[in-house]
Amino acid sequence: MRLSRRLSLAAVALAVGVVVAAVSLGLWHFGVFERAELGTVDERFSVREDPAKARDVVIVGVDAQTLSDLQARPPIRRLYHARLLDRLRAYKPRAIAYDFQFTERSDRPADDERLAQAVLDTTPTVPVVLATVNVLPGGRTLIFGDDEHRKATGAQAGNATVIADSDGIFRHVWYSEDQLKSFSVVTVEQALKRRLSGPAYPGDGEWIDFAGGPNTIPQVSFSKVLDRTVPVSALRGKVVVVGATDATFQDVHPVATSGRFPMSGPELQANAIQSLLRGSPLREPAGIVSAAWIVLWSLVGALGPLPVQRASGHWLRPALLGAAITFGLLAALVAGLLLAFNAGWILPASYAVLGFVASAFTASSLALARTRSEVVRNRFSRFVPEQAVDAVMAMSGQKRLEPAEIDATVMFIDMRGFSTHTEHRSARETIETLNQYLTIMSEGLLEHGATVVSYMGDGIMAVFGAPLSQDDHADRALEAARELVGPRLDAFNAWLRERAAGWTAVIGVGIHSGPVASGMVGSERRLEYAAVGDTTNTAARLESATKELRVFVLISDATRGHLTRFADGLAEVATIAVKGREQQVRVWTLPETAPAAAPAASVHPAAER
Repeated sequence: MRLSRRLSLAAVALAVGVVVAAVSLGLWHFGVFERAELGTVDERFSVREDPAKARDVVIVGVDAQTLSDLQARPPIRRLYHARLLDRLRAYKPRAIAYDFQFTERSDRPADDERLAQAVLDTTPTVPVVLATVNVLPGGRTLIFGDDEHRKATGAQAGNATVIADSDGIFRHVWYSEDQLKSFSVVTVEQALKRRLSGPAYPGDGEWIDFAGGPNTIPQVSFSKVLDRTVPVSALRGKVVVVGATDATFQDVHPVATSGRFPMSGPELQANAIQSLLRGSPLREPAGIVSAAWIVLWSLVGALGPLPVQRASGHWLRPALLGAAITFGLLAALVAGLLLAFNAGWILPASYAVLGFVASAFTASSLALARTRSEVVRNRFSRFVPEQAVDAVMAMSGQKRLEPAEIDATVMFIDMRGFSTHTEHRSARETIETLNQYLTIMSEGLLEHGATVVSYMGDGIMAVFGAPLSQDDHADRALEAARELVGPRLDAFNAWLRERAAGWTAVIGVGIHSGPVASGMVGSERRLEYAAVGDTTNTAARLESATKELRVFVLISDATRGHLTRFADGLAEVATIAVKGREQQVRVWTLPETAPAAAPAASVHPAAER
């Protein structure tokens, strides 16, 4: 039975996981939590920042130091750009990515000519890529007036437009825009002396594998290069990005690693370049892998809390166990995301976490409810017939049995002289005898649908018709009594004879019908079922009266009135006064246990239970 319940719970948990996985996959497919997912990528960069990634890129920045040294304000003269290119040739960089736009004539035509000549002098030995954000149809540019003049210098053109993700943060580099390759793509192609393959789908961008936050990539001042104070080793063999890094140029952007402080445009371009140089090592896996990841954690979340059903004791124990398992698995999920990211794979985070949490919460709730239900079931199974347990559970709402007044039949059974017979027996023999007696009698009661309420030494209290209502509760009680004083008692006495106990057991049974208060009583740590009231008290006193009336069984007239099958087969014994009741009680017994001589018309039992 227990195994089947566990399998049933596992099947329910699996179904929960499948449903949650399907919902999570749908949300992922339609990008419902796109912004949240992008935010998780930013958080994951904390385990992937590595300044060493940018060892092949350096920024020559027009910073505050440069503006001070040149005593200039933006835009600086093109003469200075020409001089910088002349200086950079001597450093022999791998490529020069010039992140300034030269699409309009300046107010000094001689400076324009000087700059074009510097580019022409540089390109034979060092590739030069010039940036623009003004792109004409067909990918044409106005650099140096038009593409004819630009091509005459040997320089390449690249679209420096950067495109933010849906949340306004820059994380991708695009292969081309407006039919012109992006600035970083052209620079890398010139540095590697080969073309980069385009995206599998037009419009897809490569993830920028940022080396870190702002100012992570090495930077030198524009003016320091002009002064030749920058060591050759700082620039030789590297891709040099020249751009405006001072805040007055307002070329700043929020990126995945910038937090509250934006990153300068040249450093954003430098990160894109170093990422492409390294083969774009950060990417999303195939769709089937991402989907499998979401499904996996949806199922783990559902199946993970299953051990909760094995926890016993106070309901808080399985609750704490379920919480510990859930948080442990959630930590494993996060660790998996971080490890994968550190290896270069961007697995879906928000959808996997959603699937895990949703399925874990649902499955944990079911497991906890099932566990608490099992606790109640175990309590009832001790005194309720197995076939009635489910019905009782339905009545109890799987929490605790609600109190109710129910019309029922109460029975008390007592073994006469048990203490005297076991006075000189060992504790082991006494307990063994008592257990055998209680087992034989209880099985007889349960077979007739009784609820065994309690054991009082060698006494037993049982109730028919509560907590599970039974229309024939009186008939069941009478049948049970006939079996107890007959075959059941004979079986127990046979057991005594086998052990040479030297005595024969005799029992007394009292039966009374009427309303009882049915419900669970006790504390949260210890709850017991109880059926109390005048009906219970009267049944107990009738059992005591069997001794004076010299019968095995006493049945009240109230019980006789409830009988549907055996009412005419009873023998009247007497009308007796019962302590605690104003009216006397007319009592009956089973014919086979009737006394040899009729007792007095009115008897007052001395014993009180």
